[in-house]
Amino acid sequence: MTKVEIVKQCGCFTRRGMQPVYEYATKEEARREAEKLAAKMNEEFCGKHKFCVEEAGGDFRIVEDLNS
Repeated sequence: MTKVEIVKQCGCFTRRGMQPVYEYATKEEARREAEKLAAKMNEEFCGKHKFCVEEAGGDFRIVEDLNS
């Protein structure tokens, strides 16, 4: 199992009742779903934060994109 963890759990995240951790059968599936989730958060959340995906020891983390 490969995990996708949402590290930056802002107010928009909390209000939507999202899970902080998701698990997927393969690394490829986890990467694909993490990218989709980060894009959704960037499009639908208030815009105070931007999110990106980083790989962390075989798992993936959705973190605040400090470069934008």
